[in-house]
Amino acid sequence: MSCSLCGKFPRVFAKIADLFSTKLYNLNSLTVGPTEDITMSRMTISVLCDDATFEQIKKQLNRFIEIIILFSNK
Repeated sequence: MSCSLCGKFPRVFAKIADLFSTKLYNLNSLTVGPTEDITMSRMTISVLCDDATFEQIKKQLNRFIEIIILFSNK
């Protein structure tokens, strides 16, 4: 599972969902919620995968300029 803080830019949710569908990652859930800072949103991503795939997902998510901080708890 990963959690990220991302800026409120148009289509961030769609871009991340598209990443998972094009790479055929097994996405369990993808949720977005507000934060205390109105310029950012919290995104929680739940995936089932091996460690190598999880590291690849983290690298690809870090390439998005909209993602400010990426936390993972695997």
